[in-house]
Amino acid sequence: MDANKEMNNNELTKSNKKKSKSKILIWTIGIVLLIVACVAVYFIFFNKNIKGSWGMVNSQNVRQILTFKDNNSLTCSQGSLILETNYTLDGNKVKFDLSQDDNGENIVEYTYDISGFINKRLFLTDSDGKVEEYDQCEPFKIDPPTDFNLVESLVGTWKNEEFNICYDFKKDGTAFLIKGKVRIAFIYNADDTKLTVIVNNGQSEDTVRKTEVNYTIKEGNKLIISGIEYTKQ
Repeated sequence: MDANKEMNNNELTKSNKKKSKSKILIWTIGIVLLIVACVAVYFIFFNKNIKGSWGMVNSQNVRQILTFKDNNSLTCSQGSLILETNYTLDGNKVKFDLSQDDNGENIVEYTYDISGFINKRLFLTDSDGKVEEYDQCEPFKIDPPTDFNLVESLVGTWKNEEFNICYDFKKDGTAFLIKGKVRIAFIYNADDTKLTVIVNNGQSEDTVRKTEVNYTIKEGNKLIISGIEYTKQ
């Protein structure tokens, strides 16, 4: 009799332990689901992170792209024209400097808002109430040419001190013409004496400009293009 009673107590204890484990599991699942729901609500309604790349909506031919980076630097690109500048945030206000010269200052200020979850949209409102809309997009990049002849002696950064202009030729056939905070991106091809420069100012074949100029490299560190001399940096 006592043996049966003890057996029943053991079975009851095991049953209670299983029920306790089930309750703990249910509570754990419930807490996890609540956390997931809170995170989703935050990202949908409260996450206003402006960092990343945004392309202007309904832009004509040449799309403007703004890329806000972690170090408060901002890249504004429009076709092949690129402005490297800085931005500051103050609540829902964003300011950036649109001056093209290193010593200039042309501060613009916008009120910004971000809506959406997966496909986010950025709204910039200026002091006159004009609203510009931007969708998330890939940052600006220049595609290397498919048919490219590498001239090793041309690769590198070349500067003209008088006009404060630099050419930066990459090994993949992409390049930049740099003055102050402004860059013009282009692709190039070259032989021993002729340099072919191709600039795309927009998003179609109609906006592509192709120019051929003669160049000379002297003493290994002097580049002459159209009569202007640049020194290798």
